[in-house]
Amino acid sequence: MLADTDRHYRLVQTEGSLRVQLGSSALMVEQLEALRSITEVPHVDLRILPMSRPVSEPLTAGGFHIYDDVVVLGLEVGAADIDDPEDVDYFRRLFTQYHEPALRGREAANLLDGMASQYRSM
Repeated sequence: MLADTDRHYRLVQTEGSLRVQLGSSALMVEQLEALRSITEVPHVDLRILPMSRPVSEPLTAGGFHIYDDVVVLGLEVGAADIDDPEDVDYFRRLFTQYHEPALRGREAANLLDGMASQYRSM
């Protein structure tokens, strides 16, 4: 999906979610290295929200994607499409709240490298 250079992607990942060890340390390093490589893809704006940056609303559900005027909300057992304009606007505001203070480029890469280093030492 990210290989489609005709599209521009804006992504936010929270540091906290990357600090939860799901699987082995080696698997976590692999995941972090994959994310690290995405920080260098020109048509992808991957940002990492550090735990030290405040936000005013928590993410109470799983992740979500915004495609034009539809939000796809990720759930443990499936997904829900949300297309009510007021609800879509809510998720746009929530995305902006997480996107704006998040680290990007070299800063994001440095944070991911540091976390990968920590997992390597485990």
